[in-house]
Amino acid sequence: MTKATLDEMVVRAPAPEPAVAPALLRRRRLLVVLLLVVTGVSMVMAGGHSYAIDNEVQFQTTRSLVNLRPDLTELDDGWAARDDGPYRVRDDGTRVAIVPIGQSILSAPFYVASRAVAQLAPSYQRDQFVRTGTFFTNSLLLGLTAVVVALLAIELGATDRHGILLGYVYGLGTYALP
Repeated sequence: MTKATLDEMVVRAPAPEPAVAPALLRRRRLLVVLLLVVTGVSMVMAGGHSYAIDNEVQFQTTRSLVNLRPDLTELDDGWAARDDGPYRVRDDGTRVAIVPIGQSILSAPFYVASRAVAQLAPSYQRDQFVRTGTFFTNSLLLGLTAVVVALLAIELGATDRHGILLGYVYGLGTYALP
């Protein structure tokens, strides 16, 4: 046998995967901490009630979506009578909200989870518990947006430290925080 034949018969092990650079791992950890801190602070500061009719209509739409009902079961009386309000009457006499469905789709898992956990709370606190849990969607979206802001800053040339700092400033120091 020739040396070339022996070399062809030898099974070569694949090259080892390159290790992830320590700087990239550090960046990932810092971004996860940013997400958790901004989301956590926002959750702690959540009021547990609707701040505006938009919040209330979004909650009602989420509840209708989860319960597979096209109509709203509860209406804000002050807004239901107005023609310029967030409700419209359907042909069958029921009312629906004029809001985009996207946020209600994102809120549905939070609504289902908070409704399940609310069964452990006293009955007079369950509605507020479910509302608070449903509005935690906004807290998670704020945390994710802070991460996007940090990544964008890093992509545009900021150092990791400055990009992450900008994420904290956005998440904790702007009007976006409830």
